[in-house]
Amino acid sequence: MSDTGSLVLPWPYDMKVLAFDPYIDDEVFERHHVQKVDWETLLGTSDIISVHVPLKMIDVAELEIMKFRVILLNTAQGGIINESVLWKCFKSGKVASTGIDTWAVEPPLKSDFWSILVGHDSSHLGLHY
Repeated sequence: MSDTGSLVLPWPYDMKVLAFDPYIDDEVFERHHVQKVDWETLLGTSDIISVHVPLKMIDVAELEIMKFRVILLNTAQGGIINESVLWKCFKSGKVASTGIDTWAVEPPLKSDFWSILVGHDSSHLGLHY
């Protein structure tokens, strides 16, 4: 529920929004009408996960907790998600779709993700305010 994460609100859909941030006061979650949950709850109960963090957080253990057919979005920076593990989870069906804003190595000249149609790649836009 960082400053960047809060900018994706309000959601244009009728959905329950969960968030995890150990550094943000409960009042911020309440102000944005977001339910504060622990990391494992967020991973295990979310249909769509959008990551807005400055460090590596998604690896084998986190992907195992996620729901089957989760949609995983990385709009933060490359290296947050272990891309080789993500590819295996995508191929197995564990991850239904993924949106990657930036990769661990830029530009990703040789990536398995280029062979799929349901993934989405965009240039890293960066947010400065």
